[in-house]
Amino acid sequence: MIRQRETAVPDERPAGAPPPPVASIAPDGLEAFARDLRTLRAQAGLDYPEMAETSHYEMKTLAAAAGGLRLPTLPVAVAYVRACGGGVAEWEERWQKLATKITA
Repeated sequence: MIRQRETAVPDERPAGAPPPPVASIAPDGLEAFARDLRTLRAQAGLDYPEMAETSHYEMKTLAAAAGGLRLPTLPVAVAYVRACGGGVAEWEERWQKLATKITA
């Protein structure tokens, strides 16, 4: 658990007020793509052995896809997303845009 220090800036919103909106990060970089893959897996509640069984890719391949060091191949990204129950068409489009950006 992370605790806030006593010297931190106090929250000056009235009690019961909705939280402020979170700034969105445009999904246009490799780090964001990998982070969002990890988030997708966490939301699905899966671990890599389960995903490997469903996707027919090795755990290390799936982990590397979400590692953010390089763009995974499209088939690996699709298998990752499909194993997590994500929207494949949306992720394919996102992958295509990122691949184009990286190779430009």
